[in-house]
Amino acid sequence: MAESLTIAETAEYLGVNEFSVMTWFGEDALVQDESAPGVRFTRASVEALKEVLANRKSESRTMMRDFGGEY
Repeated sequence: MAESLTIAETAEYLGVNEFSVMTWFGEDALVQDESAPGVRFTRASVEALKEVLANRKSESRTMMRDFGGEY
C-alpha cells in the first residue's frame, strides 16, 4: 500500500463508497496527507479506521447473537 491513498483508493480498500470516505474525513476519522498533491489520506489513519470498522462489525454480530438473531 502506498504511503497515502486517494479517496477512491481508500473507498476500495475499506470496501465502502466514496461518499462514506468523505463523510468520515469530515468527521475527522481520516487524516489528510498534507505533503501529497490533491486529497490523499495517510496510511496510518486509513488503517486505524479499518480497525474501527472491523470492531463495529464484530460488535454488531455479537449483539445479534445475544438477541437470538442469526447474523
